[in-house]
Amino acid sequence: MRVHLLMQGHTDHPFFQTAARALYRDLLADGVKIHEYQASELHAKVAVVDGHWPRGSSNIDPFSLLLAREAKHRRR
Repeated sequence: MRVHLLMQGHTDHPFFQTAARALYRDLLADGVKIHEYQASELHAKVAVVDGHWPRGSSNIDPFSLLLAREAKHRRR
């Protein structure tokens, strides 16, 4: 399995960027490829799984994944 993350390279919330970067070492050790977007701020959430781009997006936190409507599975 290949996992690539596209993260924002700069932000107006340096605390959160520092917290995210603290996870890089473990992710890299597990084979995750991490890329940082530098052209501007990035606030996008996209997942591509097995070449398919699912509809919708979600923050990766318990509220968003379990309770918020944004992460609910949608049938075609």
